[in-house]
Amino acid sequence: MVAKSGETERRRYLRVHPAQTNPIKLAVSYQDTVLQVEQVKDISLGGIAFRFPENKFTPAIGQNLNSIELDIPAQGKIQAQGIIRRYDWETDSEPIMAIEFVRLPYSGEKKLFQYINQRQRELRMFSAN
Repeated sequence: MVAKSGETERRRYLRVHPAQTNPIKLAVSYQDTVLQVEQVKDISLGGIAFRFPENKFTPAIGQNLNSIELDIPAQGKIQAQGIIRRYDWETDSEPIMAIEFVRLPYSGEKKLFQYINQRQRELRMFSAN
């Protein structure tokens, strides 16, 4: 959703940017390819966006991804399934892929919720200084 001038952008889920010093590790499998992601742009309970090398991995928008593994700092590993919602090629660096989670077990949702809340507190403390 793009906010028009003067409007507030509303999202269903709060998104946070992972700390560069303590990144989220992500492995996405599609067919016979496993993509190890090094730079997660943002994450929410609804999905994840990350930079990827398009020459190795470019499934179609709407494609189901049945094997997504996240390793969340201080929370551990989460298995999820998702669907590719969009690509963004507007930047000068690697493109961004956005995935919506369509299956996230309760235990994974709980870990992700805890991580997002902790990260939000860290960001607030950092911006207050």
